[in-house]
Amino acid sequence: MTAVDATKKTTPLDKIPLQWVGMGNLKLPLKVVFAVKETNLRKELLLTAKMNAFVDLVKPSRGIHMSRIYSSLQEFSKTPIENLKQFKDLALKILATHNDLSHAVKLEVELEIPLLKKSLKSELSYRQVYPLKIILQKTHNVLESFLEFSIAYSSTCPQSAALSKEVFIQQLSQKSSKEEILDFIEQNGLLATPHAQRSQLDVTIKLKTQNSEDLFLMDWAQGLIEKLEQSLGTPTQGFVKRVDEQQFAVLNAQNLMFCEDAARRIFLCLGEEKLLEGFWGKVSHFESLHSHDAVAYFSKI
Repeated sequence: MTAVDATKKTTPLDKIPLQWVGMGNLKLPLKVVFAVKETNLRKELLLTAKMNAFVDLVKPSRGIHMSRIYSSLQEFSKTPIENLKQFKDLALKILATHNDLSHAVKLEVELEIPLLKKSLKSELSYRQVYPLKIILQKTHNVLESFLEFSIAYSSTCPQSAALSKEVFIQQLSQKSSKEEILDFIEQNGLLATPHAQRSQLDVTIKLKTQNSEDLFLMDWAQGLIEKLEQSLGTPTQGFVKRVDEQQFAVLNAQNLMFCEDAARRIFLCLGEEKLLEGFWGKVSHFESLHSHDAVAYFSKI
């Protein structure tokens, strides 16, 4: 019996090149290595990764070799992942399996990394999850590496805070004694509160190829996330008790910022990173006063 292979049947369309062809939204378990800060030991965590792997199709052919890509990804999932070089090697391996058809490759790996955090005052430990996307792309014989991630934070509007303070001072100035002031505060509390909202940083960074291959990827990513959170000042919290919520309110009052302020803080923070070739992204303040968002973009390419 003759074997049937539809890919062997040529059509006039086969000469048309395609930018990317491959596998999208493939979910695989990856053994990702993290550092345990308290002990300096390394620990494997099994994380579910969503992977996209593509090659270009530039030579006349009905299609690519999907099974070769799948096999490469399956083999990759068996090895503990520590550094960026392993992802680069995977991308180049996928391209090598298509050297008869392709000149370019793109690999995208989406993870949710659980980082150990502590509450502000009670120092209770908890895990907070951050989305991380690793992108390797080789085009025109140049291999490039990118990381994408998001950070949630709280922002309080400086203008709203000033207006709230003005109302409070106006009312308080009408009281003549300490007893009247204390009674007024007890009865009325805060006459006006500034509007605050959950906000989000979305950023893409381009890594220098030669200097970043051997760095412990998750350790470095965690360190960068912590630096960015420090720059923003008020990252969102997980485990919160009364003392933590009170401290968070104090920090927000001391950390008033427009979206422009947040974008500039991020620009300065990323500008100090020696492993970056460039970066770009945006901050979005999901306004509680308005029905629209306040957004600021930044870039250094």
